[in-house]
Amino acid sequence: MKIIDILVKKANGILEDGFRFKFKRKDYIYNKHQDTIMRIADDIFLGQAWTIEDILNDEVEVIEENKEIEEVEYISYNFTKTSYTPTELSKNFETITELLNKQSNKINKLVRAVNEINKKREVK
Repeated sequence: MKIIDILVKKANGILEDGFRFKFKRKDYIYNKHQDTIMRIADDIFLGQAWTIEDILNDEVEVIEENKEIEEVEYISYNFTKTSYTPTELSKNFETITELLNKQSNKINKLVRAVNEINKKREVK
């Protein structure tokens, strides 16, 4: 992400409060209430530390919050019935597909998180 991308989101009111990024080895945070981007270490505004026009296309590293990954809820399904109407079969198939998709999404989220951790370990 570039500085200009952050400033466009800020200007459009869609930059999330608490958005954090690293720029030139310093951490910055956005305060939506004050509508400011400050360096965390010393409370210096981004525009005080740098001439904005000179850094618009500079890349930043977005600092992700450590959000807990929600557990998948276990749902038991009764397959003991031996005959189903076409409507019941269709509904059962949709339910099972929906559950499998939720599980796949959760597993993929975990895979991405583990891959990110592994990348950070390799850098160190």
